[in-house]
Amino acid sequence: FAATLAENANVLFYLFFETNIMLAVFNLLPVPPLDGSKILAGVLPAQAYNWLMRNERYIGIGFLLVFVMSPRLIGTVIGFVANPIISIIDFPLNALYNWL
Repeated sequence: FAATLAENANVLFYLFFETNIMLAVFNLLPVPPLDGSKILAGVLPAQAYNWLMRNERYIGIGFLLVFVMSPRLIGTVIGFVANPIISIIDFPLNALYNWL
């Protein structure tokens, strides 16, 4: 019973870990309602960034429509970025788990 409980706790921990990485990547998408759009301030010219911020509401609505109409597209973009991060962190975590 203890082994099963430990395995279930490991699976639960891994799901929390993976979900956290996915949410972090989603939040850093450079779309104005998300935090990633603030990174654009350092990359875009001031005039372009100001236009982006003035139209933040409309871009956000468009992003929401794309997200609702085509969640697979958003999932593909997030997976493209998050999967390498998960793989890099997963290797030491598995080694630690097997060592314990």
